[in-house]
Amino acid sequence: MSTNLKLYFSLISGELYYIEEDEIKNLDNTQIPLIKKPDPKCKKCYGRFYIGKEIIKNYYMPCPKCSRKCIDWNKVKDEITVATPKQTNVIDDDFSKAVNSLPDIK
Repeated sequence: MSTNLKLYFSLISGELYYIEEDEIKNLDNTQIPLIKKPDPKCKKCYGRFYIGKEIIKNYYMPCPKCSRKCIDWNKVKDEITVATPKQTNVIDDDFSKAVNSLPDIK
């Protein structure tokens, strides 16, 4: 087992915690890797790393001021995958077929 600990922030629980490096593969995408702990003198989050809780989506909102300094952006970029939207062919949809099958009006 590795004794190298990494710092993470949970968007679900709002807690900062350390985890062993070999256990990182088991984390989901609601865990944010951090380089260092947030400054306890921060005027927005007071060192908690979150500024409030989004009630509808049920997650803690990270402090924008501390996010720039504390998040390990190299690891976050590796985990982010952008999904391309599904392309729809407008010509082959049901509405276009129905319109094209109507008799011509002169």
